[in-house]
Amino acid sequence: MFICNHCPYVQAIRDRLVRDCRELQQMGINTIAIMSNDPSDYPEDSFDNMKKVAQEFSFTFPYVWDESQAVAQAYGAVCTPDFFGFNADLELQYAVGSMLRARKQRPPMPSATCSRR
Repeated sequence: MFICNHCPYVQAIRDRLVRDCRELQQMGINTIAIMSNDPSDYPEDSFDNMKKVAQEFSFTFPYVWDESQAVAQAYGAVCTPDFFGFNADLELQYAVGSMLRARKQRPPMPSATCSRR
């Protein structure tokens, strides 16, 4: 998952996120949190502040800094929170943030060849 410290959406779900990750760990499902922001743009997202947040909220999963933003770009993660779930064969099963963004986009207009019922 991609998260950051300053995002109000992440802040709003942080307790639930930690709880859900603990439950997943009990089922043998691991989690990693990736922060890809530039701390010069968002000082709250500095590595030191990442460590403080991880400790304050008792993260039971790694919280890592994608300093070059290469990982976020590879996943197409452009906002937080952004969740990606993989099966045991490391095949992508869902991408929640991407789906939420897609839902905000207007659906394509029907073409002239489409029939309405």
